[in-house]
Amino acid sequence: MTNEFTGRWPLAMHAPDGLFSMSVNVLFGVVVVALLAAACRSLTRRYDQRAVPVMGVLAAFVFAAQMVNFPVASGTTGHLLGGTLTAILLGPWAGLVVMTVVVGFQALLGDGGITVLGPNIFNMGVVGTCLGYYVYRAVAGQREPGGNAARVVGAACFAAWLAVVLASAFASVQLAVSGTASLSRALPAMVGVHMLIGIGEALITAGVVAFVVRTRPELLYGQQATDAKPSGRGVIVVGLTGALVVAAGLSLLPMLWDYPDGLERVGLERGFIWEEPEYGPDGALAQLPAYPLGVRLGMLNDQVGVVHRYDSCATPLAAGDVLLRIDSTSTPDLAAAAQALGFDAQRRCFGTSVGSGLHVMLWRDGQERQFDMSSATAPRAGTVTPLLALLPDYALPGMPVLLGTSLAGVLGALVMFVVAGAIGRLLVRTPWRPTHVPVPPTPNSP
Repeated sequence: MTNEFTGRWPLAMHAPDGLFSMSVNVLFGVVVVALLAAACRSLTRRYDQRAVPVMGVLAAFVFAAQMVNFPVASGTTGHLLGGTLTAILLGPWAGLVVMTVVVGFQALLGDGGITVLGPNIFNMGVVGTCLGYYVYRAVAGQREPGGNAARVVGAACFAAWLAVVLASAFASVQLAVSGTASLSRALPAMVGVHMLIGIGEALITAGVVAFVVRTRPELLYGQQATDAKPSGRGVIVVGLTGALVVAAGLSLLPMLWDYPDGLERVGLERGFIWEEPEYGPDGALAQLPAYPLGVRLGMLNDQVGVVHRYDSCATPLAAGDVLLRIDSTSTPDLAAAAQALGFDAQRRCFGTSVGSGLHVMLWRDGQERQFDMSSATAPRAGTVTPLLALLPDYALPGMPVLLGTSLAGVLGALVMFVVAGAIGRLLVRTPWRPTHVPVPPTPNSP
């Protein structure tokens, strides 16, 4: 079976437009702006010659790494968020700025909605970055990594995992406050899947931190630079090269599997993110998200049946029910059911108005049953056209898919390197170091 939707799945934790209520978007937007103002004030008082190049390199790396999805259990994928790693190397305030730049740029490309930038930046930039850093700091204890490198790496590993889980918990609260999904249903599902995704985050973060501790421990935030390796030029070359390799090559890995990310998986299964219909090889409907009925319909023994129940709305239908009739329209196949519900694939909507009466005849437990129910609402998330999508699906138009995606990743990483580096140069003051220190004259000997 194939899915009508041919674009790539959105990235984990990047909520689309329409997922949260406007009050939640505004509230978290105000909180994020206030925290960004505090971050900028803090950075303008910071003297650090290493911060500027590292900000650029990490922005490029995080952007590239977030294009690389890895499969986890139950047909779900995850990817690096990178917030805790960024904070460990740059500090929480600079990490927040870098993550804001990355998430904001991704929204301009159509990945994650512009209207939900507040919740997205809060979840990934505040919880996943700042909070993750303070967990790391509490577990790592002492600041000198040379004496206890294993503890530093272990702390980075645990903090990165916990940051992903906590970010998913905050997203669950936002869903509940928005009225999108109840906390009792959203929280266990979100936390459960992100506990698995967090393992990948933890391993990647621990690997990078272990490499830094072994080769350039002074790059850890709060460490003193050593005179033996004062230049940031090598950091730029190695870091940017690695980011470009990830963007050009590893970004193509998600095309090997067509699985949604954690937030999308929970949203699709719970019914608060729009699910595309599936079509068979002959072009006929194979599965239909029948949101007015609160269920997903499929073929059961050549009959239209309920294959999944969305728990975001109350419905008397249950998995295994065989659908016989909707109002006066019999439903021998999914096309008839779609027609009876007024399904419009292009506009992603149904003709039945919310709350209108539906008379459903079905077969359950060996007998016919009739239910008079109210038409449920379809989710807005996934149906709202992005306000701006400069590069939808992370692919350059007019090019083969693989080449276009690879070049798009490289260009995006370069843009992130330049933009984040420019912001860092604007905010962070670099200590002045004279190129020549005069040698004081030797006093005359008697």
